[in-house]
Amino acid sequence: MQKYEEIKIKQIREVDPFVSFLYKVQNDDKVKNLLVKETTAKVNGSAILIEKSNLSLNNQLPYKDVKLQKQVSSEEDVRPVPPGIYALPGWVKGRKNISWNFADVTLPDFIHCGPIGALPPNVQECRLIDDILFCLVGIDGDYIYSKKVEKEKVFLVDDTANIALKLLIQNMMPLFSHYSTIIDFVERNIHYERGLVNHALAAAMRKCFGGSVLSVLHENTASLTGSSNSREICHSLTRAASLPYFEILEKWIYKGIISDYYSEFLVEDNELIKKEDLPTEYSDAYWEKRYTIRSQIPIFLSKTADMILRTGKYLNVIRQCGKPVNCPEAKAIVYTMRESQYVEYIKPAYDFASKKLLAVLMDDADLKRRLLSVKHYFLLDQGDFIVQFMDMAEEELQKDIDDIMPSRLESLLELALRTSVVNEDKYKDDVRVELLPYDLLTQMFKILQIPTDMQNEYRNTETMMLTGLEAFVFDYEVKWPLSLVINGKALAYYQILFRHLFYCKHIERLLGHVWSLNKRTKSFPRSEICHYASAFALRQRMFNFIQNLDYYLTLEVIEPHWNDFFGKISQVCNSCILVTNVDEVLFCHNDFLEKCVGDCMLTNPRLFQVLATLMTLCADFSIFLQGIMKCSIDMETSVMGDSMLFSIQEQPFSDMANCPAALENFQLQIASFEKKFDESIICMLHILHSVHQSKQTSKIINMLYRLDFSRFYEEISLKKMENEDDN
Repeated sequence: MQKYEEIKIKQIREVDPFVSFLYKVQNDDKVKNLLVKETTAKVNGSAILIEKSNLSLNNQLPYKDVKLQKQVSSEEDVRPVPPGIYALPGWVKGRKNISWNFADVTLPDFIHCGPIGALPPNVQECRLIDDILFCLVGIDGDYIYSKKVEKEKVFLVDDTANIALKLLIQNMMPLFSHYSTIIDFVERNIHYERGLVNHALAAAMRKCFGGSVLSVLHENTASLTGSSNSREICHSLTRAASLPYFEILEKWIYKGIISDYYSEFLVEDNELIKKEDLPTEYSDAYWEKRYTIRSQIPIFLSKTADMILRTGKYLNVIRQCGKPVNCPEAKAIVYTMRESQYVEYIKPAYDFASKKLLAVLMDDADLKRRLLSVKHYFLLDQGDFIVQFMDMAEEELQKDIDDIMPSRLESLLELALRTSVVNEDKYKDDVRVELLPYDLLTQMFKILQIPTDMQNEYRNTETMMLTGLEAFVFDYEVKWPLSLVINGKALAYYQILFRHLFYCKHIERLLGHVWSLNKRTKSFPRSEICHYASAFALRQRMFNFIQNLDYYLTLEVIEPHWNDFFGKISQVCNSCILVTNVDEVLFCHNDFLEKCVGDCMLTNPRLFQVLATLMTLCADFSIFLQGIMKCSIDMETSVMGDSMLFSIQEQPFSDMANCPAALENFQLQIASFEKKFDESIICMLHILHSVHQSKQTSKIINMLYRLDFSRFYEEISLKKMENEDDN
């Protein structure tokens, strides 16, 4: 009390509750007497214990060794904790009342309530209901409490309670015992020495809530076919237990909102960030991973779980687009044993949500025109703008990637767009220029997860220096909710197809420049023209290869797949199933892109590597011939004046024809190019034939016939095999 007076004088605000408590203790004589008695008893007891220990110390000494041996043996019986296994601290075992299983706590007498019989019946009923709720979570009540008899717990009710209420409570007491048994099992099996199997069982019993509980109740109700009374009782209990669950379900399928504070609903909301803060490239992950189905699904909703998930997802997207959500088919869902009844509740809501969201995408977001716009730029279906752009940006794109100015490319692209037929596209301003730090082959190696050794054989991505032609690609700005369909994954597919088509266009342009050299040899004598016939013949074969490849990619692969896909989403396809919801639109779009990438020979590593080798050969051959022409012109201009430049350009190879050494070296280079080209074409034909036989794609046969329609390369291959056999 001396400390109480000191604190009271200092008037410290932080200890006001404690001062108030001490004030009440000081003014209550009963409490003061009780504290005095308790303190005296403890002091006396301690003195007696000390005296007894002193008297019996000598008698205990002979048995000291025996007790130590017993202690050592008991410690050896305790299983040591294996390394890496978490063990509960020692204080957990020392504090036995850390439990949800009716902890044995002795309270002071003044805290106990009086007999309940002194209260009116209506008050008794309220007090006993409180006690029942406490007992259902493992806590003794004031008038209903547990008592341990041998190894079991029995439950008692105050003898003075109303007889009718007492009989009702006695019918519920087995439920308290069952709860105690389950909690006792769970708490005993959380220790490491109980093993992983018991750990898993205890964890499952702890997690049995929400949909799992409803499944158990439903199965028990269905199993009670012999007893109508028992079945009716269990049915009513299940119906009552499912009411809050169905309230969550109704809010989800009618409004697209989850109100699941205890994680009981079958749909889980994995929202980490808001939709407004979500980048465009993560919109596909937002759609696929934001809402997922839990494992705790009520068994009577298992067949409709996917429909429930989609319904709420659709409505949620509609709400985030600022559109009202008023389902005209909203009905209160009631528990029933007939599982088909739930389909009658959920199917109308699903149809409404799917049609509503599809209308938002098609009409408000203008999905079809957006897809056509993407096709213009990435699939080059209106190719005049790309020809103009390549003419204007050719010099810039031939530079190393570090020397290119992206702003200059943006300006040239805008100029090409506004002076071509795509100027009519109202979404042309969403096209962007991007320079990737890797070429197409490296990108496909990474996507297909090709072994590192094969990738390193082609090119080391850390040390390679890319040109603008190898790194150039378009990007496209897409906003919500269109980013659900034209998402990051879809844009990556479009960029892969664009890079493939763009590089084919570049090779075709290079070979076209070489073709212009044919005209400059017309003035040569016939004896000199024959020296260059093999070079121009090889150029023509390469040109035919690139043209056939371009025709196959655009008109035999992309265009047919596009017509099928666009017909489905436009509701005008007579030979295919039309889409009815957003998930089907996503599936059709992804299927279209995957088929295009596969049929364009980009997903077969061996085939794509041979194709890349062929295009590299064509590019090297074109650069070689143009380099010889430029070198010849430079040599002549160093001797003659500018007035003679025109005549030099007309006959760039005339001097080489008079030099046998230079002519021989030139012919050896052409022969080397021709040999490599023939070997690569034959290798490609063999791979195409094996792919066709494995039935990986039905389009490859068209490319096979186009490349060797006259069996020219087949004859070369047979002659080569005959020569090898002769040798």
